[in-house]
Order: sequence, then structure tokens, then C-alpha cells
Amino acid sequence: MDLIPIQRVPKDWLKDKGEEILNLVRNYKKISDQKLRKIFYLLIKSAQLSKKSSRKVEIIEIAKNLFKAGISVNIISQITGLSTDRIA
Repeated sequence: MDLIPIQRVPKDWLKDKGEEILNLVRNYKKISDQKLRKIFYLLIKSAQLSKKSSRKVEIIEIAKNLFKAGISVNIISQITGLSTDRIA
């Protein structure tokens, strides 16, 4: 029995996201106004941090569910890289 569900992401969604990022980079290169360029850069960074933060929340949630299912805190910590304090 697999305790961790596999999240499936459609390939076309990944392709669309990749194209979206490329378009953002192309538009960034076209911006000559430094103030606008800085704002654009900060928006991209914010989106990247949000994605990274969401992933961390998912890992913590999975770790807590594994703990509830009876898996050792030390094993969960080794696998996820989370501290034992965040799991229990």
C-alpha cells in the first residue's frame, strides 16, 4: 500500500507553464525603464517564492500524515529533511 499519493501533472500544463515563464523572461528583456524592470523582477521572484513555500507546506502535511499512520519520526525526518520538531 502506497502511503504517499502521487500527484500527476498533465504534460500540457507543464508545457504551458514553461512557455509562460519564457514569455515573462522575453518581456523582461524588452523593458528599458529600470523602475518597471525592478517591479517586474520582484513579481517573478514573488511567484517563485510562493511556489517554493507551497511545496514546503505539502511536505510538512505529508510528514504529519505519515506520523499519524505510525511511521517513525526519525525515518520521516531522514526522508523529508524536516526536523523532528516540525513532524510531531
